[in-house]
Amino acid sequence: MIRLVIALFLLTLIGCDQKPDLNRVPPAPENLMTEEEFTQVMVDVEILEATLKLKLIRKPDLKDRILVYYDQIFEKNGITEKQFRDNLDFYTNQAVRIAVVYDSVQVRLSRMKKELEILTDSTDVQESPKRKLKHSE
Repeated sequence: MIRLVIALFLLTLIGCDQKPDLNRVPPAPENLMTEEEFTQVMVDVEILEATLKLKLIRKPDLKDRILVYYDQIFEKNGITEKQFRDNLDFYTNQAVRIAVVYDSVQVRLSRMKKELEILTDSTDVQESPKRKLKHSE
């Protein structure tokens, strides 16, 4: 969904006859999130998008469920879909700021991945030899 919004936005920019003023900063939305807040929302969105892409969610009504998953992200972060879209438009119109946000998203996702790997490794180490034998039988 987020990629669709970004793609539509980029197509709109490309379709315009006049060249955009790259120095013009769009007006901030009424409920502008800080870069930190927006980064957290985008981390959640990226996790959802990756989960959907890897088909880790297997539901017959997946298309309907996607909206529910996005609503859960919005609720978790205390925002509405409109606030998300307004902030997405604001940040994607500013190349430097969106680059900072996406760099932060990548750093957080990498950190989360490492934490999961460490947790998985420590769980494997803590597993008793007796239990390992039962799993291998």
